[in-house]
Amino acid sequence: MIQELWDAVLSGDEIRKNLIQLKELIKMDTEEGFAAEKQLRQLVQDGREEDIAALLHHEDAKIRKNIALILGILVVENFLESLWNAYCEEETLFVRPAYLEALAGYDYRCYIKDMKKILTVLESEAITEDTKKHRSEEIRRLHDLLRNENEGQHVFTGFHLPAEVVLLTNRNHIHCTTEKLHGIKYKEFNAGVIVQTNALEEVLSVRTYEELLFIIPGLQNCPNELKAAAHAIASSRLLAFLSERHSGDGPFFFRLEIKGQSDLEKRAVFTKQLAAIIEEETKRKMINSTSRYELEVRLIESRSGQYNVLVKLFTFKDERFAYRLESTPFDIRPVNAALTMELTKKFLREDSQILDPFCNAGTMLIERSKMGPVGTLYALDVYPDSITKAEVNFQAADLKVNLIQRDFASFQHDYLFDEIITNMPSARGKKTEDEIWDLYQLFFKRAKELLAEEGIIILYSHNRKMIQKLGNCKPFCIVGDFEISMKEKSYVFVIRFCNAA
Repeated sequence: MIQELWDAVLSGDEIRKNLIQLKELIKMDTEEGFAAEKQLRQLVQDGREEDIAALLHHEDAKIRKNIALILGILVVENFLESLWNAYCEEETLFVRPAYLEALAGYDYRCYIKDMKKILTVLESEAITEDTKKHRSEEIRRLHDLLRNENEGQHVFTGFHLPAEVVLLTNRNHIHCTTEKLHGIKYKEFNAGVIVQTNALEEVLSVRTYEELLFIIPGLQNCPNELKAAAHAIASSRLLAFLSERHSGDGPFFFRLEIKGQSDLEKRAVFTKQLAAIIEEETKRKMINSTSRYELEVRLIESRSGQYNVLVKLFTFKDERFAYRLESTPFDIRPVNAALTMELTKKFLREDSQILDPFCNAGTMLIERSKMGPVGTLYALDVYPDSITKAEVNFQAADLKVNLIQRDFASFQHDYLFDEIITNMPSARGKKTEDEIWDLYQLFFKRAKELLAEEGIIILYSHNRKMIQKLGNCKPFCIVGDFEISMKEKSYVFVIRFCNAA
């Protein structure tokens, strides 16, 4: 099909229609799409350059746009010069950004100086209502290309400047976070904690919050109306706040996230329009970018109809879970594993011998090790992929663990364990409720054989009734029960093993 469509393009038969179809085929994120892209790339490489160049200068603007976008996907290097020349000669505004989008995949460094000159000219020109949309997109594309030459353009330096931040936490267990804020001023609210600090590193080390967002002085909220919202954000202290806390030049690249009850499609349109006006009102000191952004401006619809405004910065990395280089589809979220350990810390003992019989990518044992000195650690999983990924994460965490690919049912050990800690499998994927029940019964049977007297089990589970039924049968006793999420039906249980009872 690719061959036929390409032949039709070169022969002049319904060029625009066939180019659009080719573009859609090679954009598909499937095996068929990758195969189509490979085939078309070969056809273009084997073809005559002058035929492609002619399409870049075709009288139909949409043909020029689509062939440019196709070349941007294929990245055939000998068309770099042709794309640049076509961009410089292009007079149709809606086509010009397409050439820049295409150039992003090429080694365009030889044109950097020219790009800077063009950007300077464009930013000095008056933009009318008729030209605003396409000129703004062209300017945005140029900024993106120039930014590629200066990765990490802004570096966060404001660790010791006064800041008011929101720590979003598990709503059921806000105390797990506040207990770590020693000497730091804070106030609880329904979704977490508002913290005032000039020692941000102390906050960043707390493992139990889910997300850190900044409150911008004077910008706690804004109207739920397009131009008024844009003006409130653009004229606020947001830019000053960012500049004071970063080194580096150039505009700040941002994205907008709007959370509310409005229709998703309407929200998307509102978001795009709002971002464009913010760009304009900040004189492009803030540039909207949906992929490579440095900050997120988050608008959350309140009961009053206004938006609460919070800012998330990506200019400093959240290093708390940097060890998690690999994951599996059934892994526990690191923050939930950290919360599990914090909730159960009074049951943990130093230098315990610990087993995780369903380790996935190893998150539970790593977070357990953060709570204090541990003894020998064992991690089991029946799947080789999980073992491979856990090994990567254990190495990143600098944690020594005995990794074994084996079914828990057949695992044998020379001595007993003080703790069994795991994220229990649930009835997802191919496993049914009956299979999970059988697995839980097996788990408790093996736990009797592997736990030392007064040993404990810490389970993160989605099957509360099964644990309540099995965990309170002698020689087991449930001594801790914590709801993590009613919506997700996730719970943490602490179960003590006492054979003498």
